[in-house]
Amino acid sequence: YKKSFLFNFDISPAMRKIWLFVIAITIHNFPEGLAVGVGFGDGDIALIGFVVMMFLDNTLG
Repeated sequence: YKKSFLFNFDISPAMRKIWLFVIAITIHNFPEGLAVGVGFGDGDIALIGFVVMMFLDNTLG
């Protein structure tokens, strides 16, 4: 059995699950962050209320 060069050290199963969760959330949130960035780059300031509402919904809800 040959270990990958990325995982050539021992990690506990709990730590692997934590890292899997962190990476999954990061990948899941990337498109939304990209869309918000494009919206701000477009210069449409009327969407700022919507963006703030979405941010609050994602963080509090």
